[in-house]
Amino acid sequence: MPEHKDIADLLAGLFAERNLWELYKQSKAFYHNPFNRVASIAAGTLIAGFAVVHFAQLGTTGANRVDFPALFLIWANDGVTYGATILGFLLAGFAVLFAVLRPHTVIALLQITRPGEHLCELKLIFVAFIDVFVHYTAFLFWCITYLVLGGKDGPFDFIGRFLSTISPLLPVGMTHAVFVAWGMWFLVLVLKLKSFIYNLYQTLLLGMADSVK
Repeated sequence: MPEHKDIADLLAGLFAERNLWELYKQSKAFYHNPFNRVASIAAGTLIAGFAVVHFAQLGTTGANRVDFPALFLIWANDGVTYGATILGFLLAGFAVLFAVLRPHTVIALLQITRPGEHLCELKLIFVAFIDVFVHYTAFLFWCITYLVLGGKDGPFDFIGRFLSTISPLLPVGMTHAVFVAWGMWFLVLVLKLKSFIYNLYQTLLLGMADSVK
């Protein structure tokens, strides 16, 4: 009876979160990995440095060397294709996860908690999958939003013209900030995909090891 109670309590922990956001908050930040930290710092320095230099040149020459609206439309189109394709791959990986997890494997993973972790091993697997799902879904949503609202004479263009009446440099500064944030988001998605592939590999190994016991 105590054993069944323990398993019931552990299973109840799987349903503690009420929505996707609460589940996403359980995931670790991508920069906890040393490689991810180095890659993001290097890329962030390069992208932010270019944006700062480009913005500074606008004040001296007045020439806008980069057509950011056209560039953002290209990014949005590529982002929709990339995001939709990877989301299909993620769904296939999620199906593989359920295919390899047998009942006794689920119970074993429920009872294992790594040192320093507050979630059981099974919950960590689910959280790792959901973390990537949320990032790619949000990125796809943003790209579609920009395609709908970011065209010429669209809502974003109207907001930019309105802000320019307050200060001519305000919409330009915001455009450069979006450039840095969007460029870094592309990098984060690639790093997240790298981690997802490794987690999927570990899950397949788990299934194979469990099948030969």
